[in-house]
Amino acid sequence: MPILLAYAYIVLLGEPSKLSIIMLFGLLVLFLAIWLITGISPKQRYKKVYVRTRLVKKPYLELNVTVESSGKLPVEIDAPEIKFYDAFSSRKFIIRNKQGNQFPLTLYPRTNYDFKVDFERFYLNDTTLRKYKKVELIIREKGGRLLSSTTTRLRYF
Repeated sequence: MPILLAYAYIVLLGEPSKLSIIMLFGLLVLFLAIWLITGISPKQRYKKVYVRTRLVKKPYLELNVTVESSGKLPVEIDAPEIKFYDAFSSRKFIIRNKQGNQFPLTLYPRTNYDFKVDFERFYLNDTTLRKYKKVELIIREKGGRLLSSTTTRLRYF
């Protein structure tokens, strides 16, 4: 859009000045640098993943997760990570299925995938996890690009 405005400025007012050419070149370099630093190609813009979580308090804590692909391209999802954290420390785990590892998972456009995270498995293996107040679920693409991250508070005090 700024390039079109600069072009319209040149067409309407005649010969461009050296300053306007330098500004136009600077804007072009700035947009190119942002595109290279973020690494988001036009193809990746059409890979959208939404994650909904719901914390269920039964006799034990359980997190119901729905991963929804609403983009135009299929997405390969790596194994989700769960991060227990507090103000000063954190612990990170990779979530695997009981039957085996079903990840990397390919989600096609307009499809959902539901799974449950049972916190009792983590609490039985490591009792120090009960001190953490928040849980973050991190979902990444197979290449390592972050798709979604949701935080849920387990307790307040």
